[in-house]
Parts: sequence; structure tokens; C-alpha cells
Amino acid sequence: MTYIVLMMRLLPIFILIALATSVSGQSAYKVLDLNMPGKARFTPVHIPESPLLTIVDFEAEMIPFEAYEPFLALNVGWGCVEKGHPEQVEIFFRFKAADQDWGEWISLPYDPHTGDGEHRFFTNLHFEPEQISAVQVRMVLRTEQAPVSITEPKLYLFNPGPTTANKDVLSIAEMREGPCQCMIPAMQSRAQWCPDNTCYPNPQPESTLPSHLIIHHSAGTNVSADWAAVVRSIWNYHVNSNGWSDIGYNWLVDPNGIIYIGRGDQILGAHFCGKNGQTLGTCMLGDFTTATPAAEAITSLQGLLAWKVCAENIHPLSATFHPQSAAFLPNISGHRDGCNTSCPGNAFYPMLPAIRTNVLVTLRQSCTCNLPNPIISQFEAKQDGNHLEWTYAQDTGILFFIERKGPSDLDFQVIDSTADYTYTDPSGVSGALYHYRIQAASVWCYSNLSNEGSIRTQSGKEFEIRPNITQNEVTISIQNDRPEPVVLFIYGMDGRLMWQREYSKPGVLLSILLDIHTFPAGIYVLQLRQGDKQKSTTLTKI
Repeated sequence: MTYIVLMMRLLPIFILIALATSVSGQSAYKVLDLNMPGKARFTPVHIPESPLLTIVDFEAEMIPFEAYEPFLALNVGWGCVEKGHPEQVEIFFRFKAADQDWGEWISLPYDPHTGDGEHRFFTNLHFEPEQISAVQVRMVLRTEQAPVSITEPKLYLFNPGPTTANKDVLSIAEMREGPCQCMIPAMQSRAQWCPDNTCYPNPQPESTLPSHLIIHHSAGTNVSADWAAVVRSIWNYHVNSNGWSDIGYNWLVDPNGIIYIGRGDQILGAHFCGKNGQTLGTCMLGDFTTATPAAEAITSLQGLLAWKVCAENIHPLSATFHPQSAAFLPNISGHRDGCNTSCPGNAFYPMLPAIRTNVLVTLRQSCTCNLPNPIISQFEAKQDGNHLEWTYAQDTGILFFIERKGPSDLDFQVIDSTADYTYTDPSGVSGALYHYRIQAASVWCYSNLSNEGSIRTQSGKEFEIRPNITQNEVTISIQNDRPEPVVLFIYGMDGRLMWQREYSKPGVLLSILLDIHTFPAGIYVLQLRQGDKQKSTTLTKI
């Protein structure tokens, strides 16, 4: 292991190397040590106006170079003996074409989603389409702490080669069985985006049952003539640079709307800051910090998400508890919802609420629901209300909506919902006939209606006084479903009106408590009028 001890607040390191690739049409991967043991010479250079700035040059011998296509993918990695502070390290690079001067310095940001987070770190990928003859790397350390030991700085180079497979031939995965059937979007298989079969999958994948679908952006190039080559470069970056078992995402979507199968369906990924359980990750190819994804890419993403929420019974508009994050997260989340990152980009992230809504619209318009119908097995009028019982062929994740049509209803109305297989309706009018039916639902998917049945509510007094009277109060219960206002009168035995009140909205059950402490002892007549209906009874105050 080799070490560079950086003791100053601001310390750049320059590395001049040439690039090596392999035969055109085949991908090629190469790692170069930036401090090149035995080849480096240390030349401190002090800048007068900044006495704390010291430059150390590392020169490497030139390496044979051949052309690459369609671009060169590169990134830088480094280690730290102490627990690292990657935000204090800045990486820059510049290119030189044959017989030309060096280009401008370009920043290569640190990627917080790679490395081990403590002792090994990596930058983002850079995609260089122009043909260059050499690259120079500058590492700057900004820290008040010294000394800090930077170990094994390396430059990772990848020539993806052109994609020679027919990019228009798309694979379709098998549709999974379940109550919801949704069209699976067309996808490119691994054999299609990596036709030389060098992008091997994890030989021992771990499965997961997703509750949350996570959206990312690659933070890379927004323009490419060969997006399959970009996918190969990300695979190489995750596997050969970062040391993962496979590309981290389950799917990737390019700006043309083509979906690429990464780890694939129900396979545990590496994309959610170590909290990957019960998640599937989809990466939108491009940097959406200031730009937004193309409409074709959004359409494909929504179709992919619709298929998954359908298959996994995930509600696209809800938030549920994610155990690995120990937090409630939107079921369709951006990367930043559970991790310290700006991903999927400041311009793209505000679009997620509309995407969730459009996923629900896609479900209702394009997916088929195969939920079985409930079967009501018992209709019975009981003392506490009208009682229903039913059977159902599925026993998890189902909610039942109770519909009722009463004497004054023009049509059925939903009156309640339950996850049980029984229901008692306590609100029926005494002696009235009610019709019931039930519908099962799973997230967005609804069954057809159950069989329909009728119950006549047990008869009771439509107008009653209970108890008849106390010293100062009388309780009146009026139970009916007539729409007219209720008017109450209290008369003395001499026919004199003692009290009157109108109740404009009686509802099904009206309970009235009258204060009669000012009434003298004696016998009174209580009269109820409702439309053409009239009833009377006597009250006795002691």
C-alpha cells in the first residue's frame, strides 16, 4: 500500500498519464495508480501570494493509447487511513488532444452513494465523447487537520465500445400472477444492453418483497447516441470501481423512454444508502439538477411504476412505514426522501407528486382487476340493526365497502367500510325495507358487486317517550325517514299552548330533551306533526 501524506490546507496533486483501451467494439476496463510507485518525483512549489499552497507533481510514463467509442467513462477513487471527510477533498481533471493545449479544469464531484463511507471514496462518472491523448488529475485537500494520509489514489477508465446488438428488439418479462394484471413495459435485457456478455449479474442475488419504489437520477450525461453504452459504464462503475456484486439499480430509463433491466424484479439492489430492504430502485439516466426528464422517459417510468404497484399491492399516493429507514416514506419516493442526497435532482424531485397521481390514472385506465366478488350469505334484522355476513376467496389486504339503498334513496350509497366479514347497520328506520350489496377493494382495484339482498328493519315505536317524565325533564325520540320538518306542541288540559318548536332536519333518529321545570304539576298533551302525519300522547308532571 502506498501513502501520500497531505499536511497543508490546500494541496493539489497533478498526474499526467496516457490512456489505454482495447480493440474497437469490445468494452475495456483499466485502473491506473495515480502515484505510480517508483515513477513519481516530488517537487514542492510555493506560491508567494499563498504561502500555505504547495503543489506536488507526480509524473507517469506514457502508456500506449488507442481510440475509444462512443465515449470514455472515467472516475477517481481514493482511500484515507483515518475516518475520511470526503467533502474536504476536491477532484479536478483536464484533457489534452493530440497536438493541442490542455483544456480547462473540470470538477469531478464526490459520489456519496459509493465507497464504504469511511475509508474509501469515489467521484461521479464523467463521460468524454471527444478523442483525447492524455488526462491530468488534480486532487485538492481543504482541511484544518494535518497530517491526513490519502492512500491508493486511482483513476478508473472504461471504454464501453459501441453497442452492436439490435437496440430495437425489446424483451418482455413474464406477467406475475395476482388479482391485478397490468401491462409490463417493454424492456431491454442484460444481453441486449451488454451484447459481449461481460456485464455479469450477481451469481447469488438476494430477493426482496418491495413496499417502496425509489426514483433516482444518474447525475451523468444528458446527451448520448448510445444509452446502452452508458448503462454498461454504470455497471462497470458499480462493479469494478466500487466493488459491488452488480449494477445497483433494478431498472434504468433513458431519455428515449427505453427501460433497461438492471438487477431486475424483486432483487435486492444497492441504491438507497444501505437501507435497500423492501425497495426497488429505478434510475432515470441524466442529470436533473436543473433540467427535467424527457416526456418519453416520464411515460415509461409511470408505466413501470404502475406495473409494480399493481403487482405488489402498493398504493401510489400513500406513505407507509419503511422498517430499514425507521420512517414513514412515500410508497413512491425520491432518493432524497430517505437519504442525505439531492438525488433525483432539484428540477425532477418536484415532479414526483404528479407522477404518483399519473401512476394511479394509468392503473385505472390500463390495468385489469381480477378480484373475486364477495358473496353475502346472511341477511338478518336484529335488535341492534340490520346484520350482514359474507364469504370471500382472498384473505389479505382486502377492504369491503358496504352499499345500502333505503326507502327514500334513489340509488345505492356507500355507508361504511370494513376489513371484517360481518357488518351491522344500526341506522335503519323501524319497519322499513333496506337493500344491501358489497364490493371488495385492494388499493385501487375493485371487484364487481356482490349479490344483493333485502332486510326489513325490526318494528318499533316511531314516536315514543322514554322515560315518560321526570320532575323537570322529558326525553322524546322520533324515528322515521320522512323528509318533512317535525313540529312539537305541548298543550295544557284546558287547550292552552304551553310550548312549541320546529326541527327542520330530523334525520332518521331525532332525540329531544325538554326542560319543563317551569311547568306546574299536572297533565299535558304532547303532539307531533310531520307533514300530514300527527300523533299525540299525554305527559304527567308530578
